[in-house]
Amino acid sequence: MKTFPYLLKYSLIMILGYLMKYIGFRSVFELPYPIIILFIFVSITFGIIRPLEIKKDIKYEEIRIPLIILTSILCIILLYFSNIPISGIIIITIANIIMLIILKPKYEKIEEESKKYIEEYFNNNK
Repeated sequence: MKTFPYLLKYSLIMILGYLMKYIGFRSVFELPYPIIILFIFVSITFGIIRPLEIKKDIKYEEIRIPLIILTSILCIILLYFSNIPISGIIIITIANIIMLIILKPKYEKIEEESKKYIEEYFNNNK
């Protein structure tokens, strides 16, 4: 399973945010919704996007759908155990899905732009 290392890193960050309440701090999931969404953005960035940029062994497009499904399930479970209302769970899970769709590793963005410019150059110089 190609998504496992990235899902594991994302899961560890999310679970650490949840378990903070057991070491004397407030859990991230007990904070206001914008802060929870920001925390999910950070966990996606450092758990999925940055490792993909370092390894470059797999395309993000290949693992995007399994990541969306598995991270959404994990997000729903952690939010449910944090006693967040259903409306909050839905909002935060939708934000998680949107972030996973929008965010891409930098090298994939650069590859797409360079291909576009190369095609434009050859189309204009025919």
